[in-house]
Amino acid sequence: MTLHQLNQSAYSASIVRDLCYCLQREDKVILIEDATIRFQHDSDDLLISFTKMGLKVYALESDILAYGITAPNNINVISDIEWVDLTNECNKHIAW
Repeated sequence: MTLHQLNQSAYSASIVRDLCYCLQREDKVILIEDATIRFQHDSDDLLISFTKMGLKVYALESDILAYGITAPNNINVISDIEWVDLTNECNKHIAW
């Protein structure tokens, strides 16, 4: 299982293509830093793809609070300590 860590609010089309190509059903995705604002847009194609694949998507509580936003129900909000645990659960990590 791979943990895909996204930290940007936007990516080039080639990065999005590569990311989608790499994803497996058992993988997990965490949105950190600027990536947390992605779920403020209901039409975010990348998040829609994650949902269609049935991937678990996480976001850091500290980043959500820093941006003053609210996570939708399909985003699992986790603490920094839970992020460490999630990282340890996965045998591979890719930062995008």
